[in-house]
Amino acid sequence: MDDVTLLIDGYLTGETESLKPTVNPYMVDNSLVAGTWYSSKTNSTIFNADGTFGGILQGLTYKYMPFQKHILMYGPDGSFV
Repeated sequence: MDDVTLLIDGYLTGETESLKPTVNPYMVDNSLVAGTWYSSKTNSTIFNADGTFGGILQGLTYKYMPFQKHILMYGPDGSFV
């Protein structure tokens, strides 16, 4: 993060402070996407909260990174898909 100049009541203090995120931007939270997702009326994907899939993707695993807005999928051997 960049340094910012501190303001008190709208006046510059001349001091700077480095802002640090309070949450790990690389955290994983699969519970945010857990459930059945439909791509059409007949096609769906089941995301289990433990990072596994149900249905046709069974055998694969995933990690959802909310701050990155990415779902990373892994094959049965642990390789990135």
